[in-house]
Amino acid sequence: MGINPTNPGKGIAMFSGKWISRAVTVCAPVALVVGLSNPAHATGDDKVNLTIDGHIVGSIAYKDNGDKFTLCDLYADGKGVQGRVYMYYAGLNEWHKEREWDKGGSGTCETNSYDILNNQRYWVTITRNGNSKVESFEIYGSGE
Repeated sequence: MGINPTNPGKGIAMFSGKWISRAVTVCAPVALVVGLSNPAHATGDDKVNLTIDGHIVGSIAYKDNGDKFTLCDLYADGKGVQGRVYMYYAGLNEWHKEREWDKGGSGTCETNSYDILNNQRYWVTITRNGNSKVESFEIYGSGE
């Protein structure tokens, strides 16, 4: 069983329409949500903020040039944030966690590289340590 990127504690056996509906409902207000039948190519402009109790506590951004992910802790609460990258394995019909980064220290960011493969789907998430709220966006390896 794969990992459900919008709720990493729960696996998903299949990529159902119900799961897609929930992902769109949860992510649409803040995140870039891409239609799964026609995923957008990674443009270098993909970013999402994580807002909890009216405060932006963190962000994660993807830059296509160099396949860079920048994770930022933006709120002094001592909890830090966690960013993850999941890759979709079509043959298994499952998402699997490929990378995970933790960042603590209010007002600080860290940039890491992870090679995005051509014509491959990825789900990028951010959550605050100790909190179950997740924001996310999907990217698609464009081969550029």
